[in-house]
This record gives sequence, structure tokens and C-alpha cells, in this order.
Amino acid sequence: MTRLFATTAASPPGTLRLLVTRLAPSAPRAAPALSHGGQALPVAVKRPWTPLRGAVPPGTKLTPGWSTLLEVPAPAPTARLRVALDADAVEVHAKAVPAALPAAGDSFNVLLVSCYHRDEDRGVAAAARDLAREDPVHLVLHLGDQVYLDLPTTEQLPKDPVALADALEAKYRDTFLPDDAASAQLRSLGPNVALPDDHEYWNNAPHVSYFLENTWRAADRARWWRLGHDLFTGYQGLAEGEGGLPMAHLQLDVEPLSFFFANTRSHRQADRSACLSPPTLSALTAWAQGLRARRHFGVLVTGQSLLDPKADALEGRVADYALPNYGDFPQMASAIDEVVRSAADVLLLTGDVHWGRVARLSPSSDVRGAASLYEVICSPAALCTTLGADTLKQLAAAVSGSADPWPRHAHAPVLERLVRLDGTKTPWWTETLHRQRGDMLCLLRFSRRGDGVEVRPRFAPVGHPRVDDVAPFTLRRR
Repeated sequence: MTRLFATTAASPPGTLRLLVTRLAPSAPRAAPALSHGGQALPVAVKRPWTPLRGAVPPGTKLTPGWSTLLEVPAPAPTARLRVALDADAVEVHAKAVPAALPAAGDSFNVLLVSCYHRDEDRGVAAAARDLAREDPVHLVLHLGDQVYLDLPTTEQLPKDPVALADALEAKYRDTFLPDDAASAQLRSLGPNVALPDDHEYWNNAPHVSYFLENTWRAADRARWWRLGHDLFTGYQGLAEGEGGLPMAHLQLDVEPLSFFFANTRSHRQADRSACLSPPTLSALTAWAQGLRARRHFGVLVTGQSLLDPKADALEGRVADYALPNYGDFPQMASAIDEVVRSAADVLLLTGDVHWGRVARLSPSSDVRGAASLYEVICSPAALCTTLGADTLKQLAAAVSGSADPWPRHAHAPVLERLVRLDGTKTPWWTETLHRQRGDMLCLLRFSRRGDGVEVRPRFAPVGHPRVDDVAPFTLRRR
């Protein structure tokens, strides 16, 4: 039995990219054929067929799988493509990423998703459809933790390499491949970009997690780390990586916006000297320096927040290290600091923390308060259970008779009035503009506003038929 799947990936203007996955007993011998309206399209192979987990070892109990990344000229901004391979075929409703924001009055709409635990989904697909019904989605950003390979916490994962690979890949298949899976439905809404965070590996990867025996030995961590790379590339590899590793960074321009996606997880060093690959740090610096000349507004997308406080020794070992714990963070922050001070406002997008927030920061040296750094956090889509703590929270809510629909979810903290970021010239004044609690998605509507860009966040609480609109803010040039 064979099966074929296809997901639209974000791609350069005038093109469409597809991540095509095939489950079959043997490897495909040719690239799929793509057509539109019965007309064949020329196919460029951006990544050849690759086993979904890097190799197909003898003894696996799963049907082998492969994926390939393809690019074709876009026959139209929105097109129904037919993907065919041997006797299998699937149709994909593909959208091209626009080259620029629409004229005044219309918007470019970006859906934010992070931290999705399939076993605790309370209606993510329905919430996404409700948002898309009112505002068509032009880009879907998966900000990390699209799958939880290390849950449930009490699970005893096998030590045998093949059995471990089977167990981890089964979680990917359960999350991504069923036609009715929320992940599949989210990806059908528009072109996609995906970043990994720790649960695409394990909590606090690449460091030891004291709750997971499979991370206690260096050899076991190395094996799982490699599997995490391969599985992410196989199932979420919506852009090219290098050296067998997931995508390190990606730049995507929608004039006058310029998105920079930085993979801050897959290239982390165990000694915490860096969270980015050296080429990514160089590319980020060059991107930031070029924003002024190109008159672009920068949107930096990461798996963790740049505003997270540095984790102390205990928190870092037990929970997760934050970006400021890594040696290259000051260079990251310095690049953004320079843009905000001299060129234009910057927007940060992230997930990870299991609460939502919109915040504005301005350099304390800016007496006019004209320069702004904004951040939007959207997390989680489906909250994973924290063993022990969540049970106590639910018990307390039941005993008190609380009607709180989110007893396990934390409230977003209000930023301290003055924060310091390593690598920036001065501290920053902060203003917390909005806090969101519960399972959520967020749609950002970008529209032209004079010489700037207005950003209107809309949070959709999962399982609740409403949308929480946040007051818009405007990105401005100096």
C-alpha cells in the first residue's frame, strides 16, 4: 500500500513549492509530476527524495517513507495542482506568497501557530477555519513544538535505535499525516514556514533532560538529536537545509516587509556558545544592516523570545535555557537594536511560553519615544500536560467550583517597566499592550498605513466561538 501527501511551502515570488511525502515499501525512482488544469508544469527539485528519518533501517515496523521538496512556476496566485507519482495522485490548493503588501484597504494575513500537542487538541482546526473565513490566510508560520516527541513524560522510550526511531516517527505520523489531522488542515490554509523548538527533539535539547533517561548519556543524546534533525527535515522541511541539518535561516520579502526566520534550536551548542549557526548569525547581521537601504520593515521570527530573561542554573538544567543564555545572543540583540534606533521599527514573532502577549519596547535613550520594537507571542495551540502540576491545578479548580475554562494555563506576565538586553546600547522602556490566556491561534493583518505598516493582531481562543481583537499598532520609519 502506498500513500501520497503534499504541503505548500513558502517560496520566492512567482513560484510554488511543495513538500511531497510518500509512504511506500520502496524508494520512489522519479520526481512526481505536477500539473495545473491538465497542463504539465516544469519541476525543479530543491531537495531529492530523502528517507523521512534519514535512513530506512532493517527491522523497522513502519511502512518506509520519503519526502522531496519541489518548485514550479506559479500558474496563478492561487492554483489547484495535481501531484502524481506512479498510480498515486493528490490535489493541492496552493497559494503563492505575494511579492508585496496589497494596496491600501486590503491586508496580508499571517497565521501564527505554536506548541501543538495532538492528544490535547480542543478544536484547533475549527478555530483556524473561523479565522480564515473572515480573513483569508496568506502565510502560516509554525513557530516550534509542532510535535512533542518527548511526551508523555512517563513513557519509557526504547533504547534500541530502530525501536526508538519507530516510536518517535509514529508520533510525527499521528500528528501530521491523517487527512483530518489539525496539522494537515492548518497547512492547507496557505504557504507554510516551520521552525523547530525543543520538543521537535526533547525538552531543553540538546542538553540533558533529567526526566528523560534517553538523554542521560552523550551517545543516546547524539542518536536522538540526529533523529530529531532527520524527522524535522522529512516532515517539516519546507525549506532547504545544509549538511543534513534542518533549515538554519530563511529570508522572505513581502514589500515593504522583510521576514527573517532564524532556527535557534537545531544548531545550538552544548557548551551554550551559540544558538545560531555561524552562517545564520552572519546572514541575520547582513539582513538587519540592509533593512535601511531597502526601506524594509524587519520581522524576526524565532522559536523562543528575545525578551526572555536569562535562565538561572537550576531553571536551565530542569526546564529550558533561554536565548540570552547563549554566547551569540548579544550579537543578535545588537543587530536588532541598531535597526530600531537608526532605520525603522522591528516586529518580533515567537511562541514557546504557553501564553500570548503583545508588547512594545522603546530605547530609554529615545526621549521622543519614536523608536519601537514590538513583539507578538502566540502559544499554545494545544497545551501539553505538565505532570503533577496540572493535576493539582485541575483539582484546585474543581474543589473551588471555579468556572475558569483554562485552569492549567498561566497568565502572561507583564513586562518589567525597564528591561535590559545583552548587546543593546541602553535599556528599554516597555509597555504590555495585550495578554492572552488559554489555547490560541493568532492572525496578524498587515496593511499599508501612509509610509508605515499597520499590524492588527486577532487572537482566536481555541474551543470558544469568538475572536479577541487587539488594538492595532503601526511600524514606522525613522
